[in-house]
Amino acid sequence: MNRQMMCLGLFSSMAACGGVRDLRPPNVRGDALPAATEHRGKEAVEAMLSAHGGLDRWRDFNFVSARASDEWYNTLYWRLLAPYRDNPEWVAVAAYVHDFPNARVQFLGGKNEGEVWVSRGDQIWRKNVDEEAKVIHVDDKGIFTTFAHGFAYWPTMPFALATADSVAYVDTGEWEGRRYDRVLVSWDGLAPKPDIDQWILWIDVETKQLDRVWFTIRRVGRRAQGGYNLRHYQWVQGLKVPTVLEALLKPDGRPLHVYTYEDIEFSRRVDDGFLRSVR
Repeated sequence: MNRQMMCLGLFSSMAACGGVRDLRPPNVRGDALPAATEHRGKEAVEAMLSAHGGLDRWRDFNFVSARASDEWYNTLYWRLLAPYRDNPEWVAVAAYVHDFPNARVQFLGGKNEGEVWVSRGDQIWRKNVDEEAKVIHVDDKGIFTTFAHGFAYWPTMPFALATADSVAYVDTGEWEGRRYDRVLVSWDGLAPKPDIDQWILWIDVETKQLDRVWFTIRRVGRRAQGGYNLRHYQWVQGLKVPTVLEALLKPDGRPLHVYTYEDIEFSRRVDDGFLRSVR
């Protein structure tokens, strides 16, 4: 069994045959949902966005930069899944927040020091300091693409999900002793589609903070799914963003690996220099 198939097998049934995974619970399936279900879901998302600083403040910025690390708790999973050779791995991240994926990841130390990944549209340029740049099509390397895009995406997740045009309230549940509204969001309808992900958001009933997400990973496989716990929020220039994200393979499982962010900075500048081809 090659590395790619081993990686696929580590996600929940992602290599299995069958239809596209559907995260909709029974109460939000069907062609016509009750108006109250959609309305309550939208209200919860709007309250979440307001609690994180609001869309108006988010729209003030065009660019985000940060230092980030990725630390794995299981050596086997790290060797099979992570596309870098140190644990933990430290990188510098820069990205456009309204035009994703347009992002750059540069490795700051260890065996990958100096390596650069540049994402633009449906391609990623990957350049080692001693090699020519390699061009990767995002759909051909699903697992690598998830990591290349993820470093820049995860800390802005509460706002990035605001683009979802399909929303439904699912239910109210508990996690770690707190009550949460669970809301399903997607794009172009809530029904499963082979190239569009579904997300379930856990929004704290009292604080309106987004503390958990569970989602499909269509780019990796039709059945692939995963999640994150969002922790240690900080206010950065009027936006409330997570600085620690725990990656999950099972909703109630232990974290597989953890992203940590430092020196997050938003700006209004528009500078294409960091995205120029690394060739």
